[in-house]
Amino acid sequence: MNEEDYKKKHGLTDKDRVITKREEEIIRLLHHDFEGLTEDEAAERLGCTQQNISDAVARLKTKAPQLFPMMTSKQKFVYDCITEKDLKYDEIAMLLQVDKRAVNRVIEQLKLKGIKISRATKTQRYEDYLDSEIREKF
Repeated sequence: MNEEDYKKKHGLTDKDRVITKREEEIIRLLHHDFEGLTEDEAAERLGCTQQNISDAVARLKTKAPQLFPMMTSKQKFVYDCITEKDLKYDEIAMLLQVDKRAVNRVIEQLKLKGIKISRATKTQRYEDYLDSEIREKF
């Protein structure tokens, strides 16, 4: 079902949109689940100023707070490397072909956005030698 069919079925109009089509376009450029561009890159792509993008982001924070915090594609890559792959900073730097300090700066940017970064936890698998550790089987 496309957007028009959905609107007709539920009796909605464009006035019922929470965010404008332009704001939706901006969020798709900036959000890490989509393109993950920086505000400068998005402004260049849309042919407007970075201030226009910043203003739209400020409006979006009040209209759709569930979309925030947003990460750029590089920030998302670093975040995933740490939280899912348990890579060290120097390993990430080697993958990105940057200095380790650049990875540290990305981590600091994420922390300033309020994003908590915790290392991936390894789960222990059952092995036969663990039989002596088991107290009760289900």
